[in-house]
Amino acid sequence: MKTVAFVIGFLSVTVLSVPRIAAPDPEPIGAGASLYMLGFLLIIICTAAFAGSSYRRRISLGWLVGALTGAMSSGAFFGSIACGVAVFSLGILIAAGAIAALLISWVVPRFFRALPNNSFKPTPLRGAA
Repeated sequence: MKTVAFVIGFLSVTVLSVPRIAAPDPEPIGAGASLYMLGFLLIIICTAAFAGSSYRRRISLGWLVGALTGAMSSGAFFGSIACGVAVFSLGILIAAGAIAALLISWVVPRFFRALPNNSFKPTPLRGAA
């Protein structure tokens, strides 16, 4: 459920931001499709990082954490492209945004505690039948 919420959060920001970023492009034909393709490639990588990082974590309201993490990582990526200055090339902005999005999706679940490993305890758990 956390991973599905992450994808929904990522896609919601993508759908809202791509038309606004592609509109002022001097060659608007294909700009939106290119941004959607970049977002699709990045969502695969960020979802794998989020799922791997949150697999063994105890997260209350995991769907909310997943959705907000997806929105933050998508916002970091498309924000870096939209707010780019003429000093940097588009390739540098895409790389920096992708790294920021990947770090956000990998680091945020690590703020939560890991699940305890009860498999090697010498005494059984209390209340276990």
